[in-house]
Amino acid sequence: PALDVAEGVDAELIGAEERWILWKVTGDPVHLEAATQLLEEHLANTPEEHREAIRTNLRLNRDILAAWAKHQGGVR
Repeated sequence: PALDVAEGVDAELIGAEERWILWKVTGDPVHLEAATQLLEEHLANTPEEHREAIRTNLRLNRDILAAWAKHQGGVR
């Protein structure tokens, strides 16, 4: 299972940054997908006028989105 590296940790308690780290360590795209999904959920609950700043001004968010786009074989 994807969370073997975080044995005993409830998957719902793992945030985007932790998923990003797990992806970097394991290379398992399940973690990258989860990090992206968590970021997208956060953005969905953020006022629209702040979403672009959250995507682009935080390095972690830029890195997650760029890695996901690369993984998907396209540009996001």
